[in-house]
Parts: sequence; C-alpha cells; structure tokens
Amino acid sequence: LSSEFSGRTKGQHKGKFWLILGVAETSAILYPEELADYVTSDPERLRIDYALSREDKDEEGRKMYIQNKMRLCGDDIWSWLQDPKFHLYMCGLKVIGAE
Repeated sequence: LSSEFSGRTKGQHKGKFWLILGVAETSAILYPEELADYVTSDPERLRIDYALSREDKDEEGRKMYIQNKMRLCGDDIWSWLQDPKFHLYMCGLKVIGAE
C-alpha cells in the first residue's frame, strides 16, 4: 500500500485495494496515521476496515473477527470484485482465521 499510495510508483496500478485488518484493539493498529492518509488521498481506490476483536461485536454480539467483517461488507466486496485489478488484503492472526 505504501508504494501505491505514497511512493515513487504512486498510482501506477490503477486498480482498487481493500485492507481488512484484524487486531485486538485500536492501539494495536500499526501506522494508523499513514493508513488514514492513504485512504484520504484516494478514497475511490482504497478502503480499510478494522476487525477489533476486543472492542467490536458482530451482529450476534460475538467478538469481531475478519470473517465477521467480511460478512458484514459482503455486498461491497462483491461490487469491488467486479474490477479485474482489485486486490483484497486480509491481515490478522492465522489462528483466528481457523475459527
């Protein structure tokens, strides 16, 4: 994301990017200011959602994990998938994804 939204290759990809980041709490997000700046610089091409397992709850009141966030954003994800240059990044602990 850094090279696409702020580096010397800025904007060369021309596709859309979506990051779904799973962390325990807001304080665990790495580089939050930089990520926010990237979204602000090109909101049509970049979306970032956080699954904060100790702060957020899913629609059934359970901890929020990446798979729950994806379910909530399903229609939007499907829409973005129609762009052949779309990249979806999901980042979090591997053990959580096994649930």
